[in-house]
Amino acid sequence: MSIKKAKRPPLIDKRDPAFLVQPVDRLEPKPETQFRSRKHLEFVARQPCRACGRTMFVAAAHLWKGTDGFKPEKPSDIYCNPLCDTSKSMGKSPSGPIYGCHDKQHSQGEITFWTQLVGIGVVAAKLEALNLALRSDCPRARAAAEEALNEMRSPSPSEA
Repeated sequence: MSIKKAKRPPLIDKRDPAFLVQPVDRLEPKPETQFRSRKHLEFVARQPCRACGRTMFVAAAHLWKGTDGFKPEKPSDIYCNPLCDTSKSMGKSPSGPIYGCHDKQHSQGEITFWTQLVGIGVVAAKLEALNLALRSDCPRARAAAEEALNEMRSPSPSEA
């Protein structure tokens, strides 16, 4: 004699309109809130590392604190500083792995990295990133940095 298991009700009612999937052609495009520019990122990566001065294996490292970055969106590309990066072929030495400044920024946290190791603080790092964007090869990056600096200079409505 076999025992039949009772059939469980489905966890999701597929007839519920909240679970209906819209066709791809009807989806609204997501508005672009952050500035993106490959040309500007390449310009930043050609600069020496801001923390140690290395000129090889440098990457554009996004600054999250005090910028327009929020999880899961990366901050705008105008908030990038050049930092050396192990993922760009620095590899390992006989004494162990080589950790670049970009790795240190992630492992120690931005505030600790920029304040204690570099000695300038997060706000100064943000201003340096914007000033670097003002010198960028990309005209759109220069315009976006100018706009961000103007927003920082203008008083907020509560201060006026």
